[in-house]
Amino acid sequence: MRSISQVDLRVCFLSGLLVVASACASPPAASHSQAPASANPSTASQPAQASPLCGPWAAAGSATADEVSRRYGEIRNCLLAGNDWVLTTLGLVGAPGVVGLDDCAVSDTSCRDGSVDHPFASWHFYKAPFLGGVTVLGESQGVLVVDNGGHQIRFTLATASFES
Repeated sequence: MRSISQVDLRVCFLSGLLVVASACASPPAASHSQAPASANPSTASQPAQASPLCGPWAAAGSATADEVSRRYGEIRNCLLAGNDWVLTTLGLVGAPGVVGLDDCAVSDTSCRDGSVDHPFASWHFYKAPFLGGVTVLGESQGVLVVDNGGHQIRFTLATASFES
C-alpha cells in the first residue's frame, strides 16, 4: 500500500467543484461560468475572478459586484443566457444564494456586450429555495440547471422561478 505522499494527486475543476483525484478528465469546451479554480492548492480557496465574458462590472471591487456580495454573498457564476445576464451567489450566513437577472432587449446588442456596465439597479434577484450557494451546472433553451445547497434544481429564465 502506497502512502499519500507517493500518490500523484491532481486538483481538478469539475462542474464548479474542486476535486482532488489521481487523474482528471479533460475540461469541457468553452464555459461561460467563472474561470477554473487554480491547480495550486495554496490559492485554490481564493475567489475566482469574474468571467471575461461578463466584464469588469462583475469582478470583485466593482460597484455592482460589491453591492451584490454585500446583499447576497460572493458571486459564484456570471454568464449570458439568451438575452439575460445571469449572476449566482454563494449566499450569506443563514440566507440562501440567489439568481440575479439583468434582461437585455433582443435589439440591444450593446447590453449583451460584457464590457458595457450593468449597474446594480438594473438587476432582479430571486432567492433560492434551499440554504447554500447557487452554482450553474448547465443551461439549455432558457432553463438553468443549478446546484443549490446540494440540491440539483432548475431555474426557468422566462418565469424567473425555481423548480425541483
